[in-house]
Amino acid sequence: MIQKLISLEGINKLNLTMVSGDLQIIGWERSELVTKCDEEELSVSSHGDEIDLSCEDDLVVYVKSTLDINVLVAEGDTDVRAIDGDLRLRQLAGDLQLRNVGNLLIDDVDGDLTIKGCHGSVKILRVAGDVTIKDVSGDLHVDAEGDLTIRGFESNLWARTSGDAALYLKPLPSSAIYVEAEGDILAHLPARIDATLKLSANDDGDIRVDMPGIRPVEDGNTRELILGAGTCPIQLTAEGEVIVTSRDDPSGFGDYAGGSAGVPADLDERINRITEEATRRAMEATGMAGNLSEMIQSRVERAMRKVEDKMNSADRRAHHTGIKVGQRGDAYPRGSVPQRPAQPAGDPVSDDERLAILKMLQEKKITIEQAETLLSSLEGK
Repeated sequence: MIQKLISLEGINKLNLTMVSGDLQIIGWERSELVTKCDEEELSVSSHGDEIDLSCEDDLVVYVKSTLDINVLVAEGDTDVRAIDGDLRLRQLAGDLQLRNVGNLLIDDVDGDLTIKGCHGSVKILRVAGDVTIKDVSGDLHVDAEGDLTIRGFESNLWARTSGDAALYLKPLPSSAIYVEAEGDILAHLPARIDATLKLSANDDGDIRVDMPGIRPVEDGNTRELILGAGTCPIQLTAEGEVIVTSRDDPSGFGDYAGGSAGVPADLDERINRITEEATRRAMEATGMAGNLSEMIQSRVERAMRKVEDKMNSADRRAHHTGIKVGQRGDAYPRGSVPQRPAQPAGDPVSDDERLAILKMLQEKKITIEQAETLLSSLEGK
């Protein structure tokens, strides 16, 4: 890559009209703009108080942090850090990561979205993948097609997702929360809160509340509760389950409610928590501090390929036989337990092999079902 210095005198806005590769934008205090890319692939023009850039390859931009930025098209992954000016992102084909930014408007992201630190308002019109948001101080509007995770949030929230929603909220009395999910909703709230809860789920008994002084389970698929002064409206609507809790570890909810379902196993936050804890225990037990050995990784990858082949065969059979696979890839009724094929007896899975599988699960390289099948496959090695 070749570095190019561009003066920003009289410039208040940067337009990135087209980036064909990956894009990285980093804010700094200097009053000039520095680009890193192949020089022959970079186009620069200015008009009034705006400057336009386009690049036919990967592009790195260091720019004054207070500048307003408008990204029209980026065909690779996009990473933006330390930008205090208004940020508009229109058509992004890859994943998007944002850290320590100001007011934010996102039109369309085809990949996953991660936001860590935003001191302005956020409006997200469409994300095709999963959305993870942490520490946004302004109002938040988000429409996602994957799973949604929100942490450290206090302001007004409107959210819709085609997947599951895991919400860790500390809403102010003046805030309003409205969330719709086609999957399940897990909402973690402070034990003492002034809120009116309006909860709606798909089936009778799919609403569970674990808050001080509240009966955890009642009949029906709707429920309305007043907590404290009831000043903050919180409306949660799911086609699956709705779980509201003040516990630090919501995974124990099923024991409190006297049921066996607990928090849905496919909620993103619970997956991460269980995986991280299991990884920590495995590393402590084995004294591991670095990467796994090539031999172990190779064995796991061979088992994973074997599982993928089986899954692909099952998909082809399902296509020809007309079997409809559910939202999460399960071909059995919700709530039932599928019968696993018997595995030949063998040596138990080592801690190293189990850790490799857990790491792949945490990094979302495999699903829970694939992880379980991998463990079963390795047991029969």
